[in-house]
Amino acid sequence: MRQFKLTNSIGEVYNLNDLDFFLYDPDNLGYKRKASYKRVGSLFVKYKDEIDQPTPNGVLRFKNPNAYEKYYDFSRFAMKSPLRLEYTPSEETYYLDCYVKELEKSEIEGGGLHCKISFEAMSYYYRLYAMEAGTEPTEGKIYDYTYPFIYSDTGAGTVALDVDSSIESPIKISIYGEVVNPTWAHYVNNVLIESGCCMTTIRAGRRLVIDTTQTPFSITEQDALGNVISNKYADSDMETERFFFLQAGRNRISVAHDGANIPKLKVEAKVLYETV
Repeated sequence: MRQFKLTNSIGEVYNLNDLDFFLYDPDNLGYKRKASYKRVGSLFVKYKDEIDQPTPNGVLRFKNPNAYEKYYDFSRFAMKSPLRLEYTPSEETYYLDCYVKELEKSEIEGGGLHCKISFEAMSYYYRLYAMEAGTEPTEGKIYDYTYPFIYSDTGAGTVALDVDSSIESPIKISIYGEVVNPTWAHYVNNVLIESGCCMTTIRAGRRLVIDTTQTPFSITEQDALGNVISNKYADSDMETERFFFLQAGRNRISVAHDGANIPKLKVEAKVLYETV
């Protein structure tokens, strides 16, 4: 049976398969494309192609007793936005960053309130991955929830991930000190497509983080707890691309620096999907 959960901005969670808060008749879980064409003779040439913003919806039942109180509690929960909708259609779990666009309020019937709810997405559906070069498999947390942790056996200073999505997907690259003038490179199907460099020294216990999972994109020095020590964007090589997005196929991220050792590397990926 498919599963839905909703988490608000302070980490509170509603299981929408709970009998007291049951989401049924889910709709708009697919996708819609918006394309523009120009006629060239007898042909129609596509010059613009976009995927519409996801807008899933359904009906949320607040079961008696105390259905009205449950409705008010949920509405206060949903106001602590943005929200993260967790959707498990079978074995794999996907996420959607969103807001509640509309929450209707009905009269009590059929043992409770049956309220239509609709969401406006801030992203496409996505899965989270983390890869670390040179360590044993483990699990950890990112964005306050558990994610798959993949051990890459491609060699020290290199991780790889096979991506089955056609949408370019953001990543966060962490290069751990001590490193001097670190560089990072992105290969797709063994072809180098972009690189980055930062003329700086990151001491032991800290890391250089190149992040496209949030806007604006950033290059920062951080401590072991993820606190930003300094902005390193101005020290980066403007002649290189620096900010990477994963593409369909086998993606490989490699790092190096001017020192003798091979830096420890961690890559966190947010692989986006048109539909799930």
